[in-house]
Amino acid sequence: MENPFVFDRPNNISVDDFLKFYIKDNTYTRFLESTRNIILIGVRGSGKTSTLLYYSYPIQLKNDEVTDKQKIIGIHIPCKNPLLGKREYLLYKDDTKKYIAVEHFLTINILSSICETFLSTYESLEIDIEIEKEITDYISFILNTELKLGKTVFEKVKLFLTRESIESQRKLNNDDFESFIDYSFSFNNTVVPILEQLKSIPKLNDSHFSLFLMMYKT
Repeated sequence: MENPFVFDRPNNISVDDFLKFYIKDNTYTRFLESTRNIILIGVRGSGKTSTLLYYSYPIQLKNDEVTDKQKIIGIHIPCKNPLLGKREYLLYKDDTKKYIAVEHFLTINILSSICETFLSTYESLEIDIEIEKEITDYISFILNTELKLGKTVFEKVKLFLTRESIESQRKLNNDDFESFIDYSFSFNNTVVPILEQLKSIPKLNDSHFSLFLMMYKT
């Protein structure tokens, strides 16, 4: 088999193929395996995406070299999202409004990536039905919505976030900012409490969540 990195982006490669071809770069190991906040900077093609993907939970779960699979839960968050590329927020003269709009969509993107990570690794969590119901009820309370559609809590939240992205964009397009701001998300009022609630899953009791944000400069 030829090297798939020649023909495609790391994001599009299966977990098995990634582990087969990727050669671990120990240059960043000490930082990425710690609980510190770090910024990884590099030019295009320097291996930033591959490095962060390597430490993401779906890949670490299948990595035979990793003994404690749930010690660090790496969430890979690509931020090359059409909504994040929009510039409507620049039309607001008030900087506060700009920051609120940007943080709202970034938060949706982070939560979506968390859901996608655990949707692809759901069986590894071995979640009890009662615990999952409690988590679903708690997240419903945090998001101020009823999570009905979907089989698992992560599928339910992902479907809600898809709808929320559409509704938020409509409110902004209609210049209904006051309505938007009443229900906007922030990192502290959504991501943090949801991650804390996920620690009620026995497999994740002692886990540290690392958010790997991939920012693209255009």
